[in-house]
Amino acid sequence: MRNIKFIILFILSFFFTNLSNGTTYPLFKIGSYFEFMYYVGSETDTVRYSGKVVSDTMIGNIKYQVLRIFNEPFMGTYNHYYFFDTVSNILYSKTGYSVGCMDGDLKQKVIGFYWPKGYVFNTCSDTMAGVKWKSVVLDTGTYTTIFNTGIPLRMVQRRDSIQNYGIRTLVYSQMFGFIQFYQSYGNPYNSDWYKIKLMGCVIDSIRYGSILLAVENINTLIPDKFVLIQNYPNPFNPITAIEFSLPKSTKVKLKLYNILGKEVSLLFEEKKSAGNYRYKFNGGALPSGVYFYRLETDYGGQTKKMILLK
Repeated sequence: MRNIKFIILFILSFFFTNLSNGTTYPLFKIGSYFEFMYYVGSETDTVRYSGKVVSDTMIGNIKYQVLRIFNEPFMGTYNHYYFFDTVSNILYSKTGYSVGCMDGDLKQKVIGFYWPKGYVFNTCSDTMAGVKWKSVVLDTGTYTTIFNTGIPLRMVQRRDSIQNYGIRTLVYSQMFGFIQFYQSYGNPYNSDWYKIKLMGCVIDSIRYGSILLAVENINTLIPDKFVLIQNYPNPFNPITAIEFSLPKSTKVKLKLYNILGKEVSLLFEEKKSAGNYRYKFNGGALPSGVYFYRLETDYGGQTKKMILLK
């Protein structure tokens, strides 16, 4: 993955209310959940993955919100760190992977909600590629709406002046905290473009859009022991179901390993009450082969083998 020089990612903006009303804009509550679709080429190849707001953390006397990304294609599991400046209406990122612009204050300016046309950034950077460039805002405005709610997606187009970076189009929703990046180069599937799109989310226990990967409680019975069930179907291509039973409340981690025993991805990590659960795993970004999935709890762990056959 580190050999891929140019990769684009979505950014979450974390706001509930319209930014023009002069109010303070809270970050999403811990536990807010998101599912994304990774589109490539003609959009016939897709991989779905998830993200969750897991905590707050202090970095340099500023409280950042931690967004954990699970099983993103070619990126795996990692954290994003964000805070929003209500004076400048700018969303900042720090530490985790980001594509933003630093001017003077040396913080990653992911997006300004009211940047004017012609606004210039002197130093932009890609923390993975390790490159810097100059960027100019070309246009801003309403792009479309999301989830048939009538809630607008906003757009900022930015031209970057280095190599083939070209025009970046950032699309975001002020309620659902969503920015979609897409452009015409640098994707790991070696086709001419790719994009990442928000498919659904759960905010304050309300579900919006399409949710497929969330760990689902499949019945109300309380099991008498901890069980990790063999995935089905097996072999699979590319989606399979993993079920497990928890006799009491516990922290749960589901990890994926390759045939050599190397951890490939952390598929989810959260606290669950006693019950019976199902998780749908999408192996679309992985090569065919034998893998192992391991469920870890406060009272032990279990491992099973599965076969991805494309």
